[in-house]
Amino acid sequence: MINHVRTLLMNRKRDGAALTDYGEEYIAENFVPRKLDQPLQLVHSILFGTKPDRLFINYRMRQLLQLIHATPLAEDIVNDDSRITYLPFKTDLFDAAFRPKVTRIAGPPSQVNVSGEHAANMSIGLAKQLWDLEVIGAHTVTIQKRYGQIETATAVFNNGTPVVLPSSNISVYLHNPAVGYKIQITATARPFNDLSQVIGDITNSLNASGMQDIFPMNAPEPVATWYKIWNNHETAAMRFTALLLAIAYRTSQLPQEPQGV
Repeated sequence: MINHVRTLLMNRKRDGAALTDYGEEYIAENFVPRKLDQPLQLVHSILFGTKPDRLFINYRMRQLLQLIHATPLAEDIVNDDSRITYLPFKTDLFDAAFRPKVTRIAGPPSQVNVSGEHAANMSIGLAKQLWDLEVIGAHTVTIQKRYGQIETATAVFNNGTPVVLPSSNISVYLHNPAVGYKIQITATARPFNDLSQVIGDITNSLNASGMQDIFPMNAPEPVATWYKIWNNHETAAMRFTALLLAIAYRTSQLPQEPQGV
């Protein structure tokens, strides 16, 4: 399977995503996600959040793959299939993804400036956020945050005085908009938990039986070697890489998710 380890770690189908989307890589059309058992479901939620959006998953996968390929264990990533599409890594791949975008929905054109940023929701895995902003009076706007927990607010503005979007540090500067002027502001945020924190969260969350699910007793090679590295290696990068490879291996053994009728 092309991108074998990446596909298993994501455990997602293409889900309509285009290969031109940020961070998207080839996923076999016939790949069916595996039904994760409880330990792997817990690990997956720590890696990606409980209900992640596609950009969050792709960004996290880039981090995980860069880690794996920075270690000698990278040769194990092609044990089952040597075909990968994401090398060499493009350093600027996500740069354009994290710029706010303003789309006019209604009303005559008007100048609008946006500055600042918002934080990704790490527990859910939500990188993308969208706000609807509508001018309902000479100096009054309504705002609705769409993703995650829905929030609505009313704000007063003057030219040069910003409107701050709910649950963010994003400021919107409006310049004499007409009543009825409506825009959508889309912003995306980089996942901010570093991998050392992620590995700590996994270690603290999995009990002995959960870890044994990933590293079973009398495991065959290469899982046995990965287990020794996980237990004994002095560097976190090698330990985390061994764990990720074992997770992919274990995922491949699980039954497929039932498909819709």
